Amino acid sequence: MSGSARKLKNKEVDGASSAIRGIANLFDVEMRRRIWWDVLYYDVFVSDALGHSPLIGDDFNTKLPVADVDEKIFSPVSTRIPTPKDLTGFSRDGFRYFDVKCRLALLVRAIQRRIYGHGSSSTSKNGYGYTIDQAASMESEIRSWLNDLTPCYRLDITDLDLSDPDPVLAAQRCEVSITVHRLIIKIYMPFLKKHASVSETVPAPHQASFGSVN
Repeated sequence: MSGSARKLKNKEVDGASSAIRGIANLFDVEMRRRIWWDVLYYDVFVSDALGHSPLIGDDFNTKLPVADVDEKIFSPVSTRIPTPKDLTGFSRDGFRYFDVKCRLALLVRAIQRRIYGHGSSSTSKNGYGYTIDQAASMESEIRSWLNDLTPCYRLDITDLDLSDPDPVLAAQRCEVSITVHRLIIKIYMPFLKKHASVSETVPAPHQASFGSVN
């Protein structure tokens, strides 16, 4: 799957060999971008679940697909990308949630590089790959991403609207929230569990406990 995605990247998706030379039309280019980012999304999370780095590296320049698209009329004969009438809220006919998932995958990749890239640091405490301050910085970055999220995709547990008529939107909100908060827990996990080089009498840092349940 990742091998197929690599064939779609760079010049085959956005370079001179695609729409510029007339080999692919606007619709084909967008479909290729969507396939590439869909594969990248699953590569990020499947690799993480299996405990290894993503198979797809960082050496790609495939653009993000257009988020605001009216899927009902977008077709191979389209000469421009049609935009939906409502650009502010949720629409089943739009493609905005896929854009959210793509940007979420980029966030997860960036955090994973920082988690696994620190290695054994002389400034880290008790043998952790990064310090509690570095963990707090990563948490802050994630929460900032969440705060910048399109309002309709935010899950506010303090103001749940149980009368929300669209179960698809509710599921999408939950998926984003669960993924983001799972990432925060993963950041603090080394400080919460017993470590071979840490005495069992040493409690977990308050920031780790607070950040994981907040």
